Amino acid sequence: MLEEMRVKMGAAIVEARQYKDKVFNLESKLEKTKDDIQSTKLYLSDLQSELAHLSSELLTRLRPEEVGSALNARFLECIRLCQQIVLLIDPQFSINFFDQRNKGVQRRSDLRDFSDRGINVSVLSPLIAEDRPESEVLEFTHRKKMRPPKRPIHALMVWIRRQPPKVKAFLAVVSGMAALVLLRVVVRDHDNLFVAAEAVHAIGISVLIYKLMKEKTCAGLSLKSQDLTAIFLAVRLYCSFVMEFDVHTLLDSATLATTLWVIYMIRFKLKSTYMEDKDNFATYYVLVPCAVLALLVHPSTSHHIVNRILWAFCVYLEAVSVLPQLRVMQNTKIVEPFTAHYVFALGVARFLSCAHWVLQVLDTRGHLLTALGYGLWPSLVLISEIVQTFILADFCYYYVKSVLGGQLVLRLPSGFRFLVNSLRFFPRNTGISSEKGLNMKLDTSGLESTPPLFGGCSEDLSDGFLTAPSFKIPNTSDFDGFQKEAIQMVKPAKGTTTLAFIFREGVMVAADSRASMGGYISSQSVKKIIEINPYMLGTMAGGAADCQFWHRNLGIKCRLHELANKQRISVTGASKLLANILYSYRGMGLSVGTMIAGWDVTGPGLYYVDSEGGRLKGTRFSVGSGSPYAYGVLDNGYRYDMTIEEAAELARRAIYHATFRDGASGGVASVYHVGPNGWKKLSGDDVGELHYQYYPVTPNTVEQEMADVTAA
Repeated sequence: MLEEMRVKMGAAIVEARQYKDKVFNLESKLEKTKDDIQSTKLYLSDLQSELAHLSSELLTRLRPEEVGSALNARFLECIRLCQQIVLLIDPQFSINFFDQRNKGVQRRSDLRDFSDRGINVSVLSPLIAEDRPESEVLEFTHRKKMRPPKRPIHALMVWIRRQPPKVKAFLAVVSGMAALVLLRVVVRDHDNLFVAAEAVHAIGISVLIYKLMKEKTCAGLSLKSQDLTAIFLAVRLYCSFVMEFDVHTLLDSATLATTLWVIYMIRFKLKSTYMEDKDNFATYYVLVPCAVLALLVHPSTSHHIVNRILWAFCVYLEAVSVLPQLRVMQNTKIVEPFTAHYVFALGVARFLSCAHWVLQVLDTRGHLLTALGYGLWPSLVLISEIVQTFILADFCYYYVKSVLGGQLVLRLPSGFRFLVNSLRFFPRNTGISSEKGLNMKLDTSGLESTPPLFGGCSEDLSDGFLTAPSFKIPNTSDFDGFQKEAIQMVKPAKGTTTLAFIFREGVMVAADSRASMGGYISSQSVKKIIEINPYMLGTMAGGAADCQFWHRNLGIKCRLHELANKQRISVTGASKLLANILYSYRGMGLSVGTMIAGWDVTGPGLYYVDSEGGRLKGTRFSVGSGSPYAYGVLDNGYRYDMTIEEAAELARRAIYHATFRDGASGGVASVYHVGPNGWKKLSGDDVGELHYQYYPVTPNTVEQEMADVTAA
């Protein structure tokens, strides 16, 4: 009797353990279902916003002069379709979005764009939703009550924005001449303009000092530009002491002292925040030409020849000393407020200095030119003043435009090149090719695509992307050996394990599902393999928000490429797109370590892309804190001629071993296969079940357990 009870108790213990495992699995699946529901809600919310925004954009393209045209009919049909989908998801969402009074839903920039065209979307939306005739909708767009209140400054900015570059340049010249006339009428003593220029420069330096002391960062500042400024100020200060001592000498002394303090802060105190990779302007391409030009063309006064050459050198160097700062802003494309204020102050100071010289020449009717000397020197002095003014004119335009638009952070467009585009003739002192200059267009060398589905199309999709550094293959005869070494360049992310490898049947992709926040496990069911399109997958490692957002953004761009070119984008092209996007946000805190795996006309493809815009091509990668353990299994069991079942088992076992050794990895091991027919999810196994599968445990009876304890 006792023996039977012991056997039943042993069986009950085993059954209890099995039920416990089943409960754990059900809890995991329930948690995963909750996360999937939340993800679906977020996706629907994003879909609502995208459709509503698309509908609003289509409204701006209606052409009143072409009533009854096929183009307008298509626009209206698309708008109605978008609004019907939005209303199916949430009946209140469409009304909230198109209500201009709801500032929290619609962005201020959208309202400004709509008002530029005289369209009140809150009135048009009900008309289109009610399926009104096209003529009635177009009639509403031009009624007086549809037009926003007139704002002269804003209307002028909109008109200027729509003009071609030549007209903009002409308007800039006319504006400069008008400003000169105004200064000539208002300012009686034109020497005060030079003092005002020095004062504005001092204000700019003060803003710079405030930035360094308050924010404790020198990000966005060019150390090389400050060095050039200190050089020409020191030379000019020496010449002032030797040749003429006046109030300008005192102003230059104060400016030089503050500039040296800024250089000290950047070099020593705030060195960790200095963007050395962005400050890649070769200064000797400025110093050497200025020195040579000073030797050839200098003032013909009674002073010593050395002093005259030094004076000419500081005049020439001052004209181009801001070029390194413009290169930094060109590389980052985003200028924070204090740096923008400083550079704008430089532009105003240069304009006042130029106005001083021009008005002096006009007042003396040209006699000032002969007073400065003979030959080319007087002309070069004026040219230097004009050049240093127009170098900053483009930036000042975007600064004023940003301030009038209420934007604190200045974002320079991809077309920011006006006179600054001359920087392309000065090569960078980095390993990145200087042939790309500052045009900053996407390197489309890797955008190979599959054969056209409906014919070819040569539409260029590269505008607006920054150029990411290309991955150069070193001089090595053993390329496969180099690929094994390239794995070491992958930065391990924290709290995850993802892997992918190429084999005979395609690409195998696997990942765990645990999300952690430091020592806290926040979720056990995160989807770390993102479906970009039916033939391409991406993996998540790093910040979940960054990875999910940019993968979704990449999916949109890949779909746009397919619609525009009638052909599917290649894996190489998709990885290049993502690398360019991440490179444009380099140094801004993104945390992304992802792999792009897929199948195109060339076969399987696999790339690793990090948050700095780096891009590696390889046959197998693993990213995450558990990647060292996954690599051990991959290197031991990898063969190119594996079957799909063998490759899936290798990926599953690698993820399991990584989760067993790495506390930040765990949850469910998901395995995907990408082949010529697209991707397919093969399995999603709980790592706890995999443990008992790989290391089965035989149940012991109570007597055996008690005997083991007694023996121990």
